[in-house]
Amino acid sequence: AKVAVQADGDLWELKLPIIYGLFTPVVQRDISVDDDAVVGAPRFNACKQLSGITAARLNHFSDHDLAEVYGMFMVGMDVRHAFDRFSKSSHFFPEAQSDWMTAVMHMTSQNPNHGQARWASLQLAERFMKGLIEVIGDVSPIPQTHNLKKLHEALARSIIGLDLDSLLTDIQCSAAVRYGEEASTR
Repeated sequence: AKVAVQADGDLWELKLPIIYGLFTPVVQRDISVDDDAVVGAPRFNACKQLSGITAARLNHFSDHDLAEVYGMFMVGMDVRHAFDRFSKSSHFFPEAQSDWMTAVMHMTSQNPNHGQARWASLQLAERFMKGLIEVIGDVSPIPQTHNLKKLHEALARSIIGLDLDSLLTDIQCSAAVRYGEEASTR
């Protein structure tokens, strides 16, 4: 699994390792240290997981950039654990996980395609919400729709206090983004 991280003016691919047990996530500019072990939970430097990172480039990262690496690492690990938890519960979850990988690939490739990344992000959100609706089972399945607001409204009937409106507005797009007919930027 991977996530995209915007840091030092570029988009970076951040690999998410499989970790069993407890660990202490850190972000440090020094990536030369091979032994991250400490007494207790092992330390894990998320900066080492940035594809193509060098010590010289990492030294240019601001504190805000390091915070972004840390934040996206933690979000990515949470998403990975959610997929691990739900993957066998509904056919929607493996499809959503594939959309996640597609979105990251389109954002971080040599020739990024932001429209395809937006579409894959929409599909990820749509399929994950449909999977949750199916797993919870107290709301009728929503017919084919790419309308995240409708899916959110149905899901919010089952999950009290769920409020993802601001995020959904950023993700919602039309199929035209796939063909460059609707503008998409980084």
